[in-house]
Amino acid sequence: MEPLYTMEFEYTLETVMRWNKTFFFRNEKRVALSLLLLAFVVAPGIFCFLWGMVSRGVLCFVWAVLWPVARWFRIRRAVRKSYETDKQMKDARLAVSFFGDRFEVDSAFSHSVCHYMDLYDIAETKTDFCLMLGERSCQIVPKADCPPELIGFLRDLKEKYGKKR
Repeated sequence: MEPLYTMEFEYTLETVMRWNKTFFFRNEKRVALSLLLLAFVVAPGIFCFLWGMVSRGVLCFVWAVLWPVARWFRIRRAVRKSYETDKQMKDARLAVSFFGDRFEVDSAFSHSVCHYMDLYDIAETKTDFCLMLGERSCQIVPKADCPPELIGFLRDLKEKYGKKR
């Protein structure tokens, strides 16, 4: 059976970084926990200012700014290290074929098949579609490498098989 659409793209560090950002912000529990932890740093800072302990208040606010920045750099470093050590996927050329009921991904190392009805969700960002295989894994489909008809097809799939939030 011939595929309805095919596309190829290179699995780059930039693609992985975009997916990591999408994953973080789509996980409401993770975002809520991060905001709660940030509130536990900011609230004492406010009380320190109110009680006249300005230096401690400043320290709390500096910590509230530095902590998320440090966390962001740490996560980026971990993602970069993971990408650099994955010899099979690093800079791999992937071919994705879309059929009526499934998609197939081919690389020099593997062939995988996933039926649309087995997808956890289909996420769309400004730059990519993420065909979510589970809560923490997906097949990235960069929009820049998609013909316009494929973008419409993926949006239809999102309507039909996407997780209802």
